[in-house]
Amino acid sequence: MEEENTLISGIEYKLRTLLKKLEKLKEDKLELEEQKIRLKEIAENQKNRIDILEEKLKTLKLAKSLEEGPDKEQAKKKINELVREIDKCIGHLNA
Repeated sequence: MEEENTLISGIEYKLRTLLKKLEKLKEDKLELEEQKIRLKEIAENQKNRIDILEEKLKTLKLAKSLEEGPDKEQAKKKINELVREIDKCIGHLNA
């Protein structure tokens, strides 16, 4: 009978240990899920920032090319390209 009590005590101890580990793993999982959400938000913000900076760079390059070159034909082509792009955007907004 004493041997059975010892075995039962051992099983209870192992069960308590496993339950503690389970709780710890659940907490860790929640923390990792929250961290994942935060990192996704940061990545999205960085992507938006990159898009904005790329657009600014494109504008600066255009301004610089218009400023530097006496080539009026190339400047006209770039302006026409921008106008077509704006028209497309307006078309999408109206659709």
